[in-house]
Amino acid sequence: MEENTFRIQRVAKGNKATSFYIDEKEKYEISWVDKNKGIIKLINGVDNNSLKYYVNESHLKKIKKIKGTNKDCITSEE
Repeated sequence: MEENTFRIQRVAKGNKATSFYIDEKEKYEISWVDKNKGIIKLINGVDNNSLKYYVNESHLKKIKKIKGTNKDCITSEE
């Protein structure tokens, strides 16, 4: 993840996701997609306008890699 300098105002834990509120309008929501494969989903921004998926590097061998566009598969940002 990229390095940011901000202060978390509030943390809300739900059944499926944990939300970190930076201020009244901006929040980051993290949830598991597949805990066994180490995949999480991060939604951030004011209007949930950014969705990213992250994989724990030690679990990369468990994920089937396919080629395609960012519309039909999870792609790398490299």
